[in-house]
Amino acid sequence: MGDRMDEHDRALYSQAFVLAEAVRRFLERRSTQRAIDAGLLDDDVVGPLVESADRMWLIRTQRVGAARFKEGEQ
Repeated sequence: MGDRMDEHDRALYSQAFVLAEAVRRFLERRSTQRAIDAGLLDDDVVGPLVESADRMWLIRTQRVGAARFKEGEQ
């Protein structure tokens, strides 16, 4: 099938992971949670970040589970 991503696609994909990790760390901080609770961060930004971070966590969890299942089959 081959690699359909060019160098720009790969660079963008790579940076998406960097951004996702930064968002995950940002959302885990107590100071961020306090700012959210106090209404200091706009919900139209925080809501999608939290939802996306939750989906990323679920995807990572499913991926790890599938890898463990596959290892168990061997």
